[in-house]
Amino acid sequence: IRAKRVTTALSSPEALFRLITLPQLPANILPEAIRREAEKVMPVTLDDFYLSSQVMPKSWNEIYVLMAISPRDATDRLVKTLRKAGLVPQVIDLAPIALCRLVKEPTAVLLSTQANYLDIAVISGGLPQVIRSLSIPGGKSSLTVKIDAIKEEMDRTVSFYNSSHQNDPIKSTVPVFICGDLLETADTKEMIAGKLGHEVSEVEFPFDAPPLFNKDKYMINVALATKKYLPKLSIINFNALPLEYR
Repeated sequence: IRAKRVTTALSSPEALFRLITLPQLPANILPEAIRREAEKVMPVTLDDFYLSSQVMPKSWNEIYVLMAISPRDATDRLVKTLRKAGLVPQVIDLAPIALCRLVKEPTAVLLSTQANYLDIAVISGGLPQVIRSLSIPGGKSSLTVKIDAIKEEMDRTVSFYNSSHQNDPIKSTVPVFICGDLLETADTKEMIAGKLGHEVSEVEFPFDAPPLFNKDKYMINVALATKKYLPKLSIINFNALPLEYR
């Protein structure tokens, strides 16, 4: 592999996400307006985090801003490790945002597990309205314990979303898409569907792959590869690479 310029993803349960609406603003004052809103809506001070955002159209006089804060130490370690390997990071996507691009349904819930991390995204209008990254039981914990923890966290996330979207709530008819290492266990999808009470499907793999290729293990990598097909595939095109590293 001779490529030196890379797109990578950061997974961290300390990352926090918000989708907000702002009025149309001049380009020279928009970054400061986004930072002030982040200081209002994020439950932590921003000193130990990098703030990144993507602006997307909403209406003639409003915009959506998808914002995220990622821990400085984890981001710095990732960049320094890549540079040590002789690689130049062009983009750092955040794993749950990248995975949202693979969900084709305009309204859905996404569940992704990697080791003992769980990412939950509530998608409405094709955009991630709520994203949570958190730890779940790992190691030798039974599959039932893990699925119980996933159900509890999903119920909490959906209730949070519904409390502020009472005219357009997430109902039991909304599909749930899953990916990650839980699917390496046989019959997991059926167990999750039975526990959640939703129709559950695997996140669709958008490329051709050999029959024995472990798709779920590399789903985040695949989500990064889809950037080549934006905006035809999705308008979500996030970059959390801090300005000082660009």
